Amino acid sequence: MPSHPHLVAALGLVALPMTGVTAQSFAGTVQIEDRPADSGTYVQVVVFRADRSFTVCGDTTVGPSGRYQLVVYPKPDCRTPGDRYEFYVNGVWAGSRSAASSAPGGPPVSANMTAPMLALRTTNRPGVRLVWFYGTVADHLNRPAPAGIRIVASPDTSTSRGNSCLGTGTTQDLFWTPKTPGAQPLNVKGFYLIGVEMSAECQDKVVLFELRGAGAGNQGTITPQFVPLDTPPYGLPNRKNLVLTANQN
Repeated sequence: MPSHPHLVAALGLVALPMTGVTAQSFAGTVQIEDRPADSGTYVQVVVFRADRSFTVCGDTTVGPSGRYQLVVYPKPDCRTPGDRYEFYVNGVWAGSRSAASSAPGGPPVSANMTAPMLALRTTNRPGVRLVWFYGTVADHLNRPAPAGIRIVASPDTSTSRGNSCLGTGTTQDLFWTPKTPGAQPLNVKGFYLIGVEMSAECQDKVVLFELRGAGAGNQGTITPQFVPLDTPPYGLPNRKNLVLTANQN
């Protein structure tokens, strides 16, 4: 599978000096846009199977200073030798790791995650998506688009039919003041995000998605952009900034 250099997600793997934690556990920090994630940020680990089914194998929320600790559920579907755990931050893919440790009482494995700004706007959208698209919309002078412009993500017609694998979003202003003292606020205008639901028609293959505007009207026309997607993993954050072109009189 091709690499994704645009991904802003990373997981470290080192033993932490902690004891008394059951087998297959993880601990570390979560950052969003290089800032400590706020308390309450949701972390999940998921195991996928060849038949495209998946099992949520652990979940927790971030505590102060962006730190978390997660223990894999003690059930067979989550503790099979060779399992690979996919990590999600507020539903956005943030990396993967193989089984952590095998001895009860052993230390957790450090899995430090970094997610893009997209994860600030997905807190009320739990579950695994096929893919996420996000970015900004601005004109040729880099002036941000106003809120409310509709963006559509759709695959080429040879991949799906009807509304399968289709997602929509609208431009909005994104403001975030992290709760961790000293962390810099984030202020992004013309921001959009799109979550595409899981669909067998678009899974486990390369799909060419088109990002385009819908109904910008007097605001102008968004220049379409094309993004090739190769899954798995699912729920990848794909950043694509779009250009708003003024209508010709």
